[in-house]
Amino acid sequence: MVLRNKRAFKKQLNRFGGCLLLSSAIVAPAWADSSVPEVDADYLNSLTGPKVTWESATESGSGTVLINGAYYKYTYHMPNDYTEEGYIYNSDTINEISDKVFYTGGITNNGTINSINADFINVPNGSAIMSRGTTHNITGTFIGNTDVSDAHHYAGGSAIRNEGDDVIDNISGDFIDNTAYAIYSESNNRFDNITGNFIGNGGAIELYSSVTAGNITGNFIGNYATGDYNSGGAIFNSGEIENIEGLFTGNYASGQTYASGGAIFNSGEIENIEGLF
Repeated sequence: MVLRNKRAFKKQLNRFGGCLLLSSAIVAPAWADSSVPEVDADYLNSLTGPKVTWESATESGSGTVLINGAYYKYTYHMPNDYTEEGYIYNSDTINEISDKVFYTGGITNNGTINSINADFINVPNGSAIMSRGTTHNITGTFIGNTDVSDAHHYAGGSAIRNEGDDVIDNISGDFIDNTAYAIYSESNNRFDNITGNFIGNGGAIELYSSVTAGNITGNFIGNYATGDYNSGGAIFNSGEIENIEGLFTGNYASGQTYASGGAIFNSGEIENIEGLF
C-alpha cells in the first residue's frame, strides 16, 4: 500500500491499535517502476563509493554488516584534503566545520553551528554529534560510532543526537554500522530534511512523541533493532513525520520479550509513505 495522507494513515493506525508495522513486501512504489534491487557489494558501492567501498565477506567481524543473510565488509577512505580533528565543544557560534575526520571524539554543540561537513569514524562512548543548541546543516559519513546508556542517558543517536529545542534544517550522509539508532531525538525539536544511505545500523532513525520531522528520504538496508523490547529496525516513530520515501530491505526487529516493525514502527503520525519494501 502507498499511504498519501494523514486521514488514510490514521485509518490504518486504527486497524492495528495505533501501530502500523511495516516489515515485508507490502508497499507498491509510487516513485519507481522497479522491484527491490538485489543488494550485493556492487550495489552498495554504487551508493557510498568512492569514500566507502564494499566487498563480500564470508563471516562477521570488524567492519562487516549482515544484509539478507550475507556479510559485507566496508572500508573508509579518508579524502586527501581532509585532516584529523579531535573533540570540539562549542558554546558560542561557529559558522562552519568542514573537511575534518573525527576518530577519538566528536562535537558537542551548546551554542550555534551553521554548517558541519565532516566524517565521524568509530567515535566511542557517545554521540558523534551532540546538539543541545542550534545546528543548522550536517553533511558527512558516519561509520561505527557507538552510544551507551547509563543512569542519566538512554542510548540513542550514536551518529547524531538532538537534545536542543530548535530545528536541524538538513542532515545528509552515509550512516553505516552505528549502534543505538544513528539519528535520535526525544526533545521538543524538529528535523526539516533527513537524507541518506542507512546501512547495517542498530536502528537508523528514532523520533519520540515531542519530535516532528519534514522529509525523510533514503536507502534503509540491513538495519536492526534487537534486545528485550525492540521495534522499528529502520525507523521508530512516536512523533510526527510528514513524508517518508525510500528503499527498505533487509531490516528487522527481534526481541526476547517483544519485537515489531522490521522496517517502520509507528505509534505517532506519518502523513505519507512511498517506497519499495
